[in-house]
Amino acid sequence: MKTKKKATWQPHFAKDKPTSSNGYDVIFIGTGIGALTAALELAAKGAKVLMLEQHYLAGGACSTYPRKGGFYFDAGVESISGLGKRGSVRNLLQKNGLDQKITWLRNTYEIVRDGERILIPQDFYAWRDALSQRFPDEQKGIQDLFAELFAAYHEKYSVFNDGQLIPNVPTKISDKIQFAIKNPHYMRWMNKTWKELLGHFVKDEAIHEELSLLTSYVGDQQGDTSADIMISLMGYFIEGGYRAQGGSGKLTQVLLDALRGYDVEIKLSTDVQKIIISDGRVKGVITKKEEYYSDVIVSNADPRVTYEQLVGLDELAEDVRQHVVSLRPSMSLIVWTAALDRPFMTDHLLHLKFTQPMTLPRSGFVIHGVGIQSAAALDSTLAPEGKGSVAITIVTKANASWYRQLDVQELYAVKAEIDQACKSMLAMVDPEGTEAIVWTEVATPKTMEKFLRTYEGSVYSTIFNEKSEFPDEQSPVEGLYLVGAGTRIGPGIEAVVISGAQVAEKIAFSR
Repeated sequence: MKTKKKATWQPHFAKDKPTSSNGYDVIFIGTGIGALTAALELAAKGAKVLMLEQHYLAGGACSTYPRKGGFYFDAGVESISGLGKRGSVRNLLQKNGLDQKITWLRNTYEIVRDGERILIPQDFYAWRDALSQRFPDEQKGIQDLFAELFAAYHEKYSVFNDGQLIPNVPTKISDKIQFAIKNPHYMRWMNKTWKELLGHFVKDEAIHEELSLLTSYVGDQQGDTSADIMISLMGYFIEGGYRAQGGSGKLTQVLLDALRGYDVEIKLSTDVQKIIISDGRVKGVITKKEEYYSDVIVSNADPRVTYEQLVGLDELAEDVRQHVVSLRPSMSLIVWTAALDRPFMTDHLLHLKFTQPMTLPRSGFVIHGVGIQSAAALDSTLAPEGKGSVAITIVTKANASWYRQLDVQELYAVKAEIDQACKSMLAMVDPEGTEAIVWTEVATPKTMEKFLRTYEGSVYSTIFNEKSEFPDEQSPVEGLYLVGAGTRIGPGIEAVVISGAQVAEKIAFSR
């Protein structure tokens, strides 16, 4: 398929600030972290900004929602990277004087299999040494692998400067050559897969599996995940992955508070139904009750949802339509949450692996492993005193339409089967845990589709195709930008901050 060339149009801004109550310099669809980053960058330059959010909570997957009994759960984000010296999240907060407004709690990872528990040390080289002890025949390869990953990670981040949100990726041929010379460890692997990188140093599949612990943070391709992306994820172990005290929604809240100091209007529970297009250019948006106008629209919705539902395929050129309908959703999740009448047994992020897959007959799900974690165990503010919570996440297909075709009784039966399976999984790590359950809930891809506004309920929007520039932040529709996990930068809070900053730079607002 022919790759769509990058859009070259430039946004237009009136000389004076819009005076109409429904007129804005920039309108944002959604309030994910990518959108909040871009809005903050533009508002600081004097733009009149409107942010429209379909949900009653801002933040998208980076939100914390209340449940009965005084319990709080994170909508999706369980660990945040980019808080190192050159990390985009750290730089965003420091740039806006927000770095002291959040207390960060470091996560610890643990693998559970056949009753064996493997703790991943927080210190990167302590992890190397633990692996060397467990796999003495692979010691030399393990040592070399960790040295390579450490060097490649820091070389990749050499394109960031202190206080900078966007990497200085070289564009000139001469600069690219110099970058390659200075950063050989990163350059060796940037176009390889993760399993190719690991296989060069170590052979034991158990080591591969352990080092692939976080592939689900960026999709469902496991060892076929890009080594470039996985080198970035090593930051969770080299510099740490963190929770914000008060839940992931705390990050959203401090950004919202900062935005309220500018000319920004934020409307929650306001669903954008259509982007107004005239002569190939955006003119505004239509909600259920109102129309709002701007020549610049930034969509934080899933790219396929944006193009198919909000723009409409009939507004797109044929080659763009072909790109849109070929976009595949990333994985989705089934998320089981439970309130407990006592604290959960550990604050570690558990990765429970099954020797034999678990099959759920009614739905046909085949489960090879799950994530089990309790935000409240690390952060006691998320549950009443003396109580606890737990969440189990199951990677599944983005197939919200399958759930939509079920009638009420069928959907109830599917959820009941999932509920029972998750209780049995909880018992595998905490035999007495099921007796502490107060209540449970099951969220499916249909839930993700509704609250994250993604195609078929994918949690990372569309799967990023490295061989294509589509979907790019600057869309082929004049005046329309995309931001968030579905763009070229990819998923994760650190990545969507970069995405938002890049969109703001491309809009280049000045008045």
